[in-house]
Amino acid sequence: MTVGCIVAYNVIGSEVLSDGTLVKPFYLIPIAWLSLFIGAIGLIIRSVSYFKFKKLNI
Repeated sequence: MTVGCIVAYNVIGSEVLSDGTLVKPFYLIPIAWLSLFIGAIGLIIRSVSYFKFKKLNI
């Protein structure tokens, strides 16, 4: 999802409206970071639990 958000952000691009307003999909940047951190936390939790149960021979 992180890569998808970054690609979508670059593909959508930005534009300046006639009144000088910048239109850009800024919401994709925090969504990309959030999904990256959630994935990293999930990977850490899964790794710790894997090695914990492997040590207990379960």
